[in-house]
Amino acid sequence: CEVTVPVPVQATTPVAPAYYANALGTSSSSGDSDAGMLGSLGSMFGGGDSSSSRSRSRRNRDDDDNSWTPERSALTSVDSGSKKLNSLNRNSARDCDTVGSPASTAGFDLSGKPPSCAIQLAREAWTKAKEKGLVKSDIMVINDFQSGKVQGKMWFVNSNGTLAKDVGVDNPQPVAHGSGGFGKGGGSHTTPNGAICTAAYRPPRDGNIKDGIELRGLEPGINDDINGRGVLLHGWNPQSPTHGCLGIPGTLVTEARGTGHYGNALDILKKGLLKDGGVLIYNFTPEKAKLCPAKE
Repeated sequence: CEVTVPVPVQATTPVAPAYYANALGTSSSSGDSDAGMLGSLGSMFGGGDSSSSRSRSRRNRDDDDNSWTPERSALTSVDSGSKKLNSLNRNSARDCDTVGSPASTAGFDLSGKPPSCAIQLAREAWTKAKEKGLVKSDIMVINDFQSGKVQGKMWFVNSNGTLAKDVGVDNPQPVAHGSGGFGKGGGSHTTPNGAICTAAYRPPRDGNIKDGIELRGLEPGINDDINGRGVLLHGWNPQSPTHGCLGIPGTLVTEARGTGHYGNALDILKKGLLKDGGVLIYNFTPEKAKLCPAKE
């Protein structure tokens, strides 16, 4: 899922997603890209058939991805994984194109605190990923989407469960999810459930979105297809849905429509917390909320 910059207008009413375009600028009705998942990601937390997944990746990769090899899909550590992620995703990601309106954080309800169950689930995922060398930051990102509304709250939480105070931006931030809700699958316009992690921020990318932060799913069978779909974290109007990406206030640079400015939170995070990758993001969605003993 990639978007191009919404046409700058003065209107304040969000506009729903309009159309899809791949990295080459051609239109498609399929919504999210589906360039094929990387097999080795299916075994990050154990399980998954890496050999068959590689076969699927080999069949489904973009035709212009001449540098793909099965070995390059392995994320053996945060540093090497980030390098491979950036190198591979620049060739393989395809784009979707969404129209929205200029963002304003005025009036957003960013009060409260992250649900205790979300913190517990994120900490469990962080511990597993840390043991495998897939995350290196002691600060986690928890996106509270349990309400199912387009706009959720992006919380920055220390690995010990306390709120982080040194990320350089307000905590929390508004964050948007996909128009299809939550889940997986090409063309679904869904945002992944559960634990994912960031790659190092190394623009420009080869896809339509030049400055998005690339992501990897950490839960086999749940969200390990997001690289093939081109799911990113990018600047956006959090009042408008994406095509499956995570969108927060920040600059968005695209090939198709140039640059849009929707706040500066992500711009700051790209220079700090998210610069070198290895940050765990946990999408606490209605599906994940079902794992909690009682509704919070």
